[in-house]
Amino acid sequence: MNCLTYLLDLYERGHRFVIYYDSNHCYGVNEYKLFDYGNGFKKELVLGGGRNYTTLESAHKKETVRKIFKLTEKQYKTLEEYYEK
Repeated sequence: MNCLTYLLDLYERGHRFVIYYDSNHCYGVNEYKLFDYGNGFKKELVLGGGRNYTTLESAHKKETVRKIFKLTEKQYKTLEEYYEK
């Protein structure tokens, strides 16, 4: 599991959030919660980083994301649903 597949699993289970990406790590956030696999974003923030994140859909087309993260068909279907929101 990686940061994006963690978020896609949560999305598939009904959680709704915006995914942010900085070419190294993804995290999700909604008005109530931060979803951060391995606390990578939180660690960056504490160290004064975390300023270079953009929404996943602004960073890459879904086909590119699929290749970068080597998504399964099921994960890609969830990603498509996310992009359609």
